[in-house]
Amino acid sequence: MPEGTDPNAVLQVGQERCAELEAVKAVDQKAVVSQLIEKRDADVADVITGLCPGLQPELDAAGRGFTDGDYTIGDAAPKEGAGSISSGSYEAWNPSPTCLLTAFDAAGGTLAESNGTSTVTIPAGTARVVSDGCYTWLAA
Repeated sequence: MPEGTDPNAVLQVGQERCAELEAVKAVDQKAVVSQLIEKRDADVADVITGLCPGLQPELDAAGRGFTDGDYTIGDAAPKEGAGSISSGSYEAWNPSPTCLLTAFDAAGGTLAESNGTSTVTIPAGTARVVSDGCYTWLAA
């Protein structure tokens, strides 16, 4: 902890974050997973591990999801500024009416598309996935 930081204040902030996440989970488990996908950081992971371990399954699920963006699949080197995701089945949580996910093969051909209203499978052999207006995708 940095010098001059009040440990009680840090603990209180962590407890408040746990309470917020647990309240969301009580209403909609997928919503809390979506929040954790959007706000991935070590501090939240530390808070869950240390103060609210009952949220560990949701944190683990968030690690298998992704936000809107441009991604490569598996071990392929991501394009600059992009990440890498795994092939598999995903569902959008609360997508916008303009949600569109497209999975492309290496030649740029479309392998799969989704508007977020149903589960989509990103097949093996997918080279690139682009998602826009869908917010978060959770592993199904």
